[in-house]
Amino acid sequence: MKKLLIFDLDGTILNTVDSLVVTICRTLEILGLPAITEEETRRFVGNGAFLLVKRALKAAGDEELTRLDEGMKVFMELFEDLCTYNVTPYENMEEILHELKNSGYTLAVLSNKPDKMAVKVVETAFGQNLFSVIAGQKEGVPKKPDPAGVVRIAGDLGIELSSVIYIGDSETDIETARNSGVPALIGSWGYRSREDLIDLSPDILIDDTKDLINSVYTLSER
Repeated sequence: MKKLLIFDLDGTILNTVDSLVVTICRTLEILGLPAITEEETRRFVGNGAFLLVKRALKAAGDEELTRLDEGMKVFMELFEDLCTYNVTPYENMEEILHELKNSGYTLAVLSNKPDKMAVKVVETAFGQNLFSVIAGQKEGVPKKPDPAGVVRIAGDLGIELSSVIYIGDSETDIETARNSGVPALIGSWGYRSREDLIDLSPDILIDDTKDLINSVYTLSER
């Protein structure tokens, strides 16, 4: 029986793309560089703030990344205020999460978003009592797809890895689950196309949040 559901944040439980787009565009504007598109930003999300800024700078013309340190400083200063900008739960997500919790599952979030912002975003959207753990990127803990975050959350909660399901929306999430030895339940409503995801053979791939609960139950029985 599975007991612990660890969710990715961006593109999985929350649509955060507007917050990332506005922060990246303002960062580039302050640096005097051209803006990038929403679609580019979507593709760059998933591996933490550093790689997001790095990819955005290259896309904006700073091929040699001469502005990387400056860009990171500006981005982090802006993002502290903008991390909740236009952030919304995906359709029916709050009800789904409450139903899963009421069914006896322990819920956690593991994100490559900086830890302070991850906690702020999740608690702003869902309150403080839904998730037992909210973990963002922290110094000294390797980011996803390294399994360290999954292992730490399970260990802190006293739950065996064999009782964990990892739920996400990207190739990073599939790799994280595989590296952790847990099943990957992946939704295509986030920042990656279904075609990209299906080629990576997650344990279950769903296209609608309404299928999330039954998919969790299916994996729980394996």
